[in-house]
Amino acid sequence: MTRHALFHAAFVSIALLAAPAAASEAPIDQEAIAYRKEIMKTLEAQFNALAGIIAFDGPADNLKSHLETVLITARMVLPSFEKRAPGGTSQPYLWDDWAGYTRHMQEFEAAVAMAIEAAKHNSLNQVIWYTDQISCRKCHDAYKQKGVSGGVEYLGY
Repeated sequence: MTRHALFHAAFVSIALLAAPAAASEAPIDQEAIAYRKEIMKTLEAQFNALAGIIAFDGPADNLKSHLETVLITARMVLPSFEKRAPGGTSQPYLWDDWAGYTRHMQEFEAAVAMAIEAAKHNSLNQVIWYTDQISCRKCHDAYKQKGVSGGVEYLGY
């Protein structure tokens, strides 16, 4: 190897070592994704319990308690998504449409609160009407990836 070739090889090696590492995508925050999935599983469990009470004449006294649990859990959803942690089954643009996602969750919480009020007055028909207004599907149609496994199918998170 000529002196010029050695110099060139050394220069290229040093340049490569000194160059900053190529920007890579941020690692997927598995903990944040797992946390929000657990919140969604809690919502699903509560809705399954509500459906059991309504469909199978379960203990109506428990309606209010299950609905209150739904409301408490629903209030955890937005904070669980505040940390921009794309992945899981969430659409990547969810965070770009934060105002829309927030609106969906506020509407969800308002419907749950109205269902709780109906349950306080033992109005099963109104509880059923308000729970029909509580639509997980509305939000999931907009913000859940289709055909991606990892979420509970009923809620589709």
